[in-house]
Amino acid sequence: MPDNSPTSSISSSRWLILIGICLTAAGVLSYFQLERHSLFVSTSDFEFSFLEHAWLPALLLGMATTLIGSVVWAWRAAVHDVALCGFGIVILASLSLALIPINVHGWTAAFLFVGFGAMLIGGLLLIFAAARTFNKHRRRATSG
Repeated sequence: MPDNSPTSSISSSRWLILIGICLTAAGVLSYFQLERHSLFVSTSDFEFSFLEHAWLPALLLGMATTLIGSVVWAWRAAVHDVALCGFGIVILASLSLALIPINVHGWTAAFLFVGFGAMLIGGLLLIFAAARTFNKHRRRATSG
């Protein structure tokens, strides 16, 4: 029988987040390897063809999986933890985008996708924390 407790849901969402982060990293690294391969090796072999068709789906699937895992986690986690993670993600994404020299014509352009996704996830976590806090205070005011 499946365990549908909140702890099980949080654990499952953490796995989704981890899988999503790994897929996103695989997409970025595949794009790096694709550019490197196109500069130094033939562009008519299997590796180039595979990387050309695999990097964007891996990146987008990883970002979507991370987003879904984050929403499921934020639904069950403590409000304080959700707000803290939201602030942390927004700050780290902002710093990363400011410090990484992004060239839209090179493999570092993938960080634009990752930065946007991180800002989206961080913002959603902050909205979840604010909404849950607002609902808690509203329930207290109407019940007392």
